[in-house]
Amino acid sequence: MNCYFCDACHYCFTAEQLPERCPDCGKLTAYGHPAVRIATEAEIMDYRQIQMELNEEESHAAGKEAAGYESDSYISHGTDLRQSHVRL
Repeated sequence: MNCYFCDACHYCFTAEQLPERCPDCGKLTAYGHPAVRIATEAEIMDYRQIQMELNEEESHAAGKEAAGYESDSYISHGTDLRQSHVRL
């Protein structure tokens, strides 16, 4: 998978091959040349850093959501059918 960058909207993304237009903004050209180009090493590093941060946020949010759901099940004492069967 290659990493590409749109000079029109600054969208960085991965794809199998260089697309003709940006998948985010749809531009074909920017500043007199094709809008989408192969990303530089710096842009790739930024892209990877952002992806790692997003994955960490999602994992953290999923963990909080699961913990919140379990704690709600103790509070309900079986009065809420959606929560009463969480803990076996």
